[in-house]
Amino acid sequence: ELCWVLDVMRDNTPPGFNEVMDKVLGGNPLSRDDGNNLNSRDFQFQLRIASYFIRAGYAVDLSQQADVIATKDGITFFVECKRIKSPKRVHTRIKEAYSQLRRSLQGSIFCGNRFGVAAFDISKILHPHLGLTAADSDETCALAVRGQISKFRDEYADAIEAQRHPRIIEVWLQVLCPCFNTKSGASFVLFSSLHNPGQWSSGPKYDAYHKLVEVFEIVNQDP
Repeated sequence: ELCWVLDVMRDNTPPGFNEVMDKVLGGNPLSRDDGNNLNSRDFQFQLRIASYFIRAGYAVDLSQQADVIATKDGITFFVECKRIKSPKRVHTRIKEAYSQLRRSLQGSIFCGNRFGVAAFDISKILHPHLGLTAADSDETCALAVRGQISKFRDEYADAIEAQRHPRIIEVWLQVLCPCFNTKSGASFVLFSSLHNPGQWSSGPKYDAYHKLVEVFEIVNQDP
């Protein structure tokens, strides 16, 4: 994952990247060895989200109050990136993200349309022991993981929608997990995501959401 992020940012280094990268490198190589030192992987998730926006042609800033600020065509997205490590922390982490986005949206000096995005990595909840998802094809593995994300979304729908600021137009759930193709005998790391937009038929929020779609499509191109 980190090699992929670095490849994206080699020629598109955003402000604040070096500071975030220093925090990433302070962690352990394997998540199983993290213990109580989990912050480095939080910052790695921040870089992953930033890399998607960069690949979609956005100007990205990592040095401001929000985890990621991404701007393109007069629209600015403020993104808070949270890894949720246990079911007990779901409600707390969602509230933290929403609270931080409200402050960023209210205190921003950026011109143009401004919207919030809350991104959550729920890998540790769906795969707490880093077990393999096995199926007879890569596509079936992907469908299985997306089914797990959908189940999480449905289970915590009330928490996701409660206290959601009207300018937070997207809640983005992501999972990174090891998979095994039983037919080919190949193992691989799967990136999968599910987004939960508000419902608009027209207007600035509708236009902004469709700008985000091109970022979501980047996830489907991951190795």
